[in-house]
Amino acid sequence: MRYAATIVNVRFPKSRLSLGVGLGQSRWAVYGQSRSFDSPTEITDNRRVEAGSRDTKTPMPNNLERAAYWVTFILEHCPFPNRDALAAQFANAQIVRLCECGCNSFSLSLATPDEVPPIAIASSGQPYRMVFEADFHDRSELEVGGSIEILLFADESGHLADVEIDYCGNGIPIPENLDLEFPPYNVFVSDSLT
Repeated sequence: MRYAATIVNVRFPKSRLSLGVGLGQSRWAVYGQSRSFDSPTEITDNRRVEAGSRDTKTPMPNNLERAAYWVTFILEHCPFPNRDALAAQFANAQIVRLCECGCNSFSLSLATPDEVPPIAIASSGQPYRMVFEADFHDRSELEVGGSIEILLFADESGHLADVEIDYCGNGIPIPENLDLEFPPYNVFVSDSLT
């Protein structure tokens, strides 16, 4: 069997570092280095796509409807310490950017930021920082250990600025169908949250 492409993702525990490796034409490469191999079984992969076939995992589209889904999901399933403040941020926000890389991330701009209390302490000199993360196992991907990572970022004033929704450390586009396990297996809460 000949493979047209193989996507390999390595996520390093306790860090946000991901390494993506791609295979094509019987060679694999990491940051410009490559080596030949005789069989695709010499590497561990998350997904294989046979030559001439379609990938069976349809990526979840990133659009305003999907962003609204994630806002509801975050408010219902993420253990954010002050949900009312987070809900007020979402209610006052406009989506100003939808990422197109295969994740479901989006950026926000508050319509009237003075009317909504910040979710984090204001920081001078640090205009953009992660203030919260919740990671959920995807039971539909037990063989490869898939997960959804939800990260919230605040701007310098402490208001919500970005919502990052990644799959497997953003190494794979988010699949259309998810079967997430609750509660989240990993939660990070910044000391700067109010």
